[in-house]
Amino acid sequence: MRSIINNYAVEGQTKGVPNGHFYLNKDSVDDVSREVVKTHLNMKSDQADKYINDRKGALWRNHDVNGNGFLESTEVP
Repeated sequence: MRSIINNYAVEGQTKGVPNGHFYLNKDSVDDVSREVVKTHLNMKSDQADKYINDRKGALWRNHDVNGNGFLESTEVP
């Protein structure tokens, strides 16, 4: 979670003030996925890119069920 929040998420704001809620868009989720695949499946960059590109559309639709265009950081792991 720390890596997701520190490296990939954007903090939401309420009336221009950070509110402690962190979100990721589709591109950030792809970046997180790439890191996980490379680290835990020992894939090289080109392999990881293909692996993620083959799956990301279906996975994103499955998780962003409301069509918000973002996920809360707690939904990502």
